[in-house]
Amino acid sequence: MNILSSLPPKKAVVKRDRLNLIWQYAVMATISIDTHSAFVRLTESGFPDKQAQAVVATLQDATLQNVATKEDIQSLKSDLLRLKIDMLKWIVPLLLGQIAVFAGIVSWLI
Repeated sequence: MNILSSLPPKKAVVKRDRLNLIWQYAVMATISIDTHSAFVRLTESGFPDKQAQAVVATLQDATLQNVATKEDIQSLKSDLLRLKIDMLKWIVPLLLGQIAVFAGIVSWLI
């Protein structure tokens, strides 16, 4: 039995840390460009052929791995909302406790 066949298929992997949200994707989107027209435009603007070919090849290899999709943004918004609620669960009782301590100290001093 092959070890790789027992593994689940590749999916978007999300590692969640309360402060650092790290998004890793198994699939990257590529940019679709017209390489011939890009090469022609570069050579017409004064690029040597080799340099124009290198620029077009670099553009061809470009990926959109660092671009967020609407789903990414919506997921991040919901994570931030959950974080805000968790923070309020701690802040409100602490604030009320501080007010109570301050009121106790003031009443003791008077």
